[in-house]
Amino acid sequence: MTATAVDPRIYAGVLFEERARGVEDRLRRAVPYAHPDDVSEAVVEAILSHAREPEKYDPAHPLDGFLFLNAKSRLKDHFRSEQRRKVREEKNARDRVTRDGAAALHPSDEDTPDPELVRKLMDAIARTAAERAVFALWLDGVNAPAEVARRLNYGADADAVRRAKTLLDRLRQRVHREKLKRAGPPDREDEP
Repeated sequence: MTATAVDPRIYAGVLFEERARGVEDRLRRAVPYAHPDDVSEAVVEAILSHAREPEKYDPAHPLDGFLFLNAKSRLKDHFRSEQRRKVREEKNARDRVTRDGAAALHPSDEDTPDPELVRKLMDAIARTAAERAVFALWLDGVNAPAEVARRLNYGADADAVRRAKTLLDRLRQRVHREKLKRAGPPDREDEP
């Protein structure tokens, strides 16, 4: 069956029936560490690609070899893409943990914060007496809304805890913005 004489979908189905298992087996032997689903997906993509653009194939060479090389190339692309995704996720996770997570709950990244920096941060971030009180507790490591509410004598009811949480969230957001200002523009991995 020639590819040009038939609908690409039908041609792809025939190719899959006739050639997929052999190409998959060969690819599994060539790349034994690859997950079987990734191998199958690469073979299917290679077959579909060939069915859509049969003119890229040189009939002087075996079709199985052409499909194998195409599938192997797609599998390598998949590995590279997965590696880049993992690196991005790890970097984003590290950044989130240090900027947005529990590690960022303290306004200074140093073990012993510079008192002048803390004063500047307090002036820039804590604008009201209540915010300054919460900021001081925060510097002492108190960051649970219920504990902040208790220590500021707001009470223990839901409204008091909500009020303390609002103050903490506001301060966290300001600290986050201040850190971003000091860090400069973020690195862009996706740019060429």
